[in-house]
Amino acid sequence: ELLANNCAADGIPGDFPGGNITATVTSGGGAGVLEAETSDALTYGLVWMPEFADFSFSADYFEIEIEGEVTLLGAATIVSQCYNSEDFANEPLCAQVTRDPDDFSITDVEGGYLNIANQMNRGVDFKAVYTTDTPIGNLYLSYDHTVQIEASRQLFADSQRLDYTGEFGNPKHVGNFNARLSYSDWDFNWTARYIGEVSNYERYGVGEYDDTLSYRGEEVRLVMHSDAYITHAFSVARTFDNNIDLTFGVANAFDKEPPRVSAPGGSRISRRGTAAFYSQYDWLGRRVFLNLGYNF
Repeated sequence: ELLANNCAADGIPGDFPGGNITATVTSGGGAGVLEAETSDALTYGLVWMPEFADFSFSADYFEIEIEGEVTLLGAATIVSQCYNSEDFANEPLCAQVTRDPDDFSITDVEGGYLNIANQMNRGVDFKAVYTTDTPIGNLYLSYDHTVQIEASRQLFADSQRLDYTGEFGNPKHVGNFNARLSYSDWDFNWTARYIGEVSNYERYGVGEYDDTLSYRGEEVRLVMHSDAYITHAFSVARTFDNNIDLTFGVANAFDKEPPRVSAPGGSRISRRGTAAFYSQYDWLGRRVFLNLGYNF
């Protein structure tokens, strides 16, 4: 709805099928234009280590603010943020987009490096570690979890601040679990990586089964969310008397694929269908690895 309203405000007809896919994109370096970015960081933390067990728990609050962050905006990002702006009439990025007044197609987009006004990241890191001796060796368990409270950006001083927390690329919850059993010269490891659920529906003002969405007259399903995503890795390591370490394992053991979504945010580089193109997801699939090390 927001996108449709902004397009209408720009004079684009509601039945506009889309113009040509060729536009001139201008970009360049930042010499003589960019200023040094600055940042302020604030952290608070506590650690609990009880005497009755080999256990520790820590919690750390972090708040990082960057002023004048140097960033590079691509043409797709500029156009998207312009027409999805909640303050379209005053959106500075729209000044970097030029349309043909006759056929409404985008003819020019000015990109490149620039200083954005502000970026803020706030959250809490938790970590728990437990070790104990068992009849078959020493057991080590650890879990790290981050709760992201805010991941916001403000492009220019007069731009609206946008918070991307809980969206693709900025999940609210991420975690890493590790279990290691050490027996003699052997180590057995299990690692699990957790990415919380995400959704971009609110950002684009639509729903999964929005009755305003159609393709050639047929109602379509728009997928812009993902459930929690977990991958597992297993390995075994052996230390030999001649200072040689050998590790054998399998990553993404259950061949977990990245979530498949509708564009924007999807890529057909994936092994199957359109996948969420974000660094949190595993794009390589199940794979076996062998590491050999020597201590001098």
